[in-house]
Amino acid sequence: EEGVLLSQPYSIEWEAARKGNMDKLFQRSKTEEKSDSLISEQARTIEATQRKRKSEAKKRRSAEGCEEDGGPMPQGGAVLRSAMLTRTPEKLGAMRWLQSTGLQLNVASEKIQDVFETLCSDVIDLMDCQKRVTRKRKEREQLAIRKQELLRPLKKRKTAPSQRLQ
Repeated sequence: EEGVLLSQPYSIEWEAARKGNMDKLFQRSKTEEKSDSLISEQARTIEATQRKRKSEAKKRRSAEGCEEDGGPMPQGGAVLRSAMLTRTPEKLGAMRWLQSTGLQLNVASEKIQDVFETLCSDVIDLMDCQKRVTRKRKEREQLAIRKQELLRPLKKRKTAPSQRLQ
């Protein structure tokens, strides 16, 4: 194919950036690779759960014969107390986070409540993953510090008086 270089000319900057990224990728430690693969696997399971919930909600809507707009709002905007969402501390945290993003939520209809429930559970899952990642990073940093302490030469280590040679 003669036209390949003409349609996509060689870019030395792009190639240098690509080579640098590949070097970084190959210099990762096994623990970093494992943590990245664990995070990727968790993201895949969350995405699969989201797809499953969306398909179930779509099946429910088609079975109920609901319209896509969620139906009419109740007159006066009143909602029965029994139809209100139950709010656990986790959901309250998720709602605060959603509100901090500037998302204004009106959960007056059942359809919107169902979607909001899935959104809250997804946010809670993401917050849990973020906590786990933060915890693992701290553990990794502590282990790196401990490793450096163990790798220092013996004469520079502080030893207890009972451990000193006599």
